[in-house]
Amino acid sequence: MTDALSVTQINWYIKQLLDSDEILQNIYVVGEISNFKRYSSGHLYFSLKDAESSVKIVMFIKQAMKLKIELKDGIKIFVYGYVSCYITAGQYQIYACEIMPAGIGEINEALEKLRIKLSKEGLFDESNKIPIPKFPRKIGVVTSKTGAVIHDITSVMARRYALGKIVLAPVRVQGIGSPEEIKNAIIELEKTPEVDVIIVGRGGGSIEELWAFNDEQVVRTIANCKIAIISAVGHDTDYTLCDFAADVRAATPSAAAELASVDLSEISNLIEIFKNRINFCLKSKFSDCYSCLNAAKINLKSLNPAIKIHEFKLLLNQFKSQTRIYVYAIIANKKNQILAFKKSIIAFDPEKNLSRGYTILKIGDKIIRSIKDISDKSNANLIFSDGIAEFNIQNLKVKSKNLSSLK
Repeated sequence: MTDALSVTQINWYIKQLLDSDEILQNIYVVGEISNFKRYSSGHLYFSLKDAESSVKIVMFIKQAMKLKIELKDGIKIFVYGYVSCYITAGQYQIYACEIMPAGIGEINEALEKLRIKLSKEGLFDESNKIPIPKFPRKIGVVTSKTGAVIHDITSVMARRYALGKIVLAPVRVQGIGSPEEIKNAIIELEKTPEVDVIIVGRGGGSIEELWAFNDEQVVRTIANCKIAIISAVGHDTDYTLCDFAADVRAATPSAAAELASVDLSEISNLIEIFKNRINFCLKSKFSDCYSCLNAAKINLKSLNPAIKIHEFKLLLNQFKSQTRIYVYAIIANKKNQILAFKKSIIAFDPEKNLSRGYTILKIGDKIIRSIKDISDKSNANLIFSDGIAEFNIQNLKVKSKNLSSLK
């Protein structure tokens, strides 16, 4: 029996067959836990059974540390993993990568516990939300590269906002490793230059199919992202913890694309508004400049030397006219004063008085103005208009001081 195979060879062969089967390397199994054991090494061992059969499950410590639910006999779960052969025992078993509750009650209980925990940490607070930018340069999209989600988002963006460039970060949206891929995709998009908003989404499905978007690490990554994130997971009635952590929740991926874009007609209206504002500002500015120019022209004209000289000439001529009038008035006044003075002089001219019959009596060089100045036996001169009479006063008698007696 030289062709006989050893037990180990048979087991290795079976293992190679199992490992090469694509379906068995990415499977989802649902069942009830039995014979659950946690070893000191941290590895988990149990059976997953249904009404008719069971299968062995192994979960190593690296994956077990990420569990969000408590495993025990009797609970129904989903196991994501791959099938392989344990060579030493010659048995096939499922190596679990991820485990989540399968019963609606268990699922909701686990989900609510995680929601309360993260909510207490403030991951869902409105004060942490980032506004969605009005005109994003690049829109990051975390979703499957073959699903309808990226097609819907691309169609909406092409119709509404051709200025925005879509940057796809393809991930598996369910199954083994999908939470890790989603988390890493968000982190990479956050580092990508000019990405201003990120859409995280997938199509609708059961709560089990959407479970990757309830993963704690995914939720924390979304909450801590410095770029605005729109959650577009499932349909309008589907809710995941990503919806609470994101800055905005969209009912569908198409709605998310609309939130991350601006309608072209709205842009046209804004351009028209800005154009009108610019025209108004330019007209106002031109009007102000024109007014300033006219004012400057007037000021320049007022500062023109020729105009100034002309104005000074007018003032000088006016001053000359006023001066001439003033001088003539002074001369006329002085003439009148001279004439009046002349008349006064003439009126008091001795010759005039003498011609009218008056005489002047002088004793020596003194004109006699009072009777008191006459003394007897004085030599006197009596001046007439036509000559002088010299005589000696003899026998002086003063008859009266009343001049009326001479009439």
